[in-house]
This record gives sequence, structure tokens and C-alpha cells, in this order.
Amino acid sequence: MDIGDKIKQNRLQKDLTQDELAKVLNVSRSTVSSWEVGRNYPDLETLVAISDYFSLSLDKLIREDAEMVKSERKKLKYGKFFKWATLILSILLIAYIGMNFRAKYTNDKMKNTLIKNGWSQGAVDPINGGSNWSLYEGEYNYQIYFIPETTHQNIVEKKNKLTSVTSSGSGDGLVIIMSDGIRTNGYSLIIHTKDDTEFIIIVDENGNAIPEQIMDVVPLHYRSEIEEFIKQNKEKIQKVISKTIEKQNQVLDNL
Repeated sequence: MDIGDKIKQNRLQKDLTQDELAKVLNVSRSTVSSWEVGRNYPDLETLVAISDYFSLSLDKLIREDAEMVKSERKKLKYGKFFKWATLILSILLIAYIGMNFRAKYTNDKMKNTLIKNGWSQGAVDPINGGSNWSLYEGEYNYQIYFIPETTHQNIVEKKNKLTSVTSSGSGDGLVIIMSDGIRTNGYSLIIHTKDDTEFIIIVDENGNAIPEQIMDVVPLHYRSEIEEFIKQNKEKIQKVISKTIEKQNQVLDNL
């Protein structure tokens, strides 16, 4: 005898209609009917209520009903699956919201820091949201290109989000230092020769160029002019590099 037949048998023994039993169990009459014809099965909570009401053990109530046992095992199995799936999705959602909040906080703080220190914002790149910020102090023109942090970027590597350009306008107009936050092996010195040919030479914080690098990027007939320029303007180069580092740190240290 399956569970539907047992429910019907015990209901009739108590001289109850389907509607009366449904009210006792807080379900609809059609639900009781579906149990009795084997179209559906009670859930575990309702099975306990049926067992208590008819004074039957759960073992006796569901024994011999293999389909019922199989059905409940499936419910338990999928119930656990959906429980864990819901938990994991909830954790991922909370993490996503947290990363977006952190990104917005960092970007707003960067923008406020730049404004506080007198920087002016240029046009915003519609592709990556980056924008150019400029600051004029005496003979120096500072430029920082800032790309807002996104959820997949690491806040610890915030220096990688800045590209700085510092120009000296002291007269000759030949010294422009670019400090790229991603670069770790030096600074890019842009030099224009007498015939207005442009070269980018990597120098260290002391303004020293790497000889091998000059040999790689500068044709032979320009090398003496480039080397002489670096030698004569070494102090100036050092000062521009120092100013560039100072401005980058002024921004980054406030994050």
C-alpha cells in the first residue's frame, strides 16, 4: 500500500472528508486529493503532521512506498544543492557590491585629492573613463592621466593607474620628463635635437642615461648631441624628475 492509500484509509477510518483533513493539515482539499491518487506527495513537514494526527510512525507511513522515498531523497538532494548555490551566489553578490563600493570610494578620493591640490580636469575618455589633469606651478607644467579603478583592479597597485608628464618651461623648452607609473626602470626623457628630431631616452632619478639604451635608439650622428645635452642639463633633469616624483606622491599618499 502506498502513502496515498494509507492517508485515504486513515482519513476514512476517522470519518473525515478530504476538505476536513485539509483544514487540519493547513492545505487545500485538492492537495489531499492529489496525495490520495498518487499524483503528488506530502513534504516532510506535512508527513510529520500526518503521522502525529493519525498516530502512525513515519516508518509505517512511508514504508513500502518506494516512489515516495525516492521523491523525498531527490527533494533533499536538490534542496541542499539550491541551498549551497544560493549561499555562493549571495557571497559573490556581496563581494561584487563591495568591490564596486571600494572602486567608487577610491576614484572619488583621487578626484577630490587632485582638486584640493589645485589640479584641473580635462576631457574624459569615453572608452576607459580616464581623464587628463593639469597643474601649473612656476615654470613647471604637470600632467597626470588618471584611469579610474574598476572592480578587477588591485587597489594596492594604485601607482599603475597614473601616468605623469612634467614639462619645464625655463627657456630652452628641450626638457620634458614623463614619469609612467607602470615603468619601474626609470623615467622617459624627451629630447628634441637642433633639427627638431625627437628621441625618448630612459634616465634614472639622478638624470643618468643608460649608454646601451642610447646606442639602441639614437643613430650614430645624433649621439654626441644627445649625450652633450644630458650632460649639460643634468641638474635640470634631476630637478624635473624630483618635481614629478613629488607631485605623484602628493596625490598617491592621500589615497
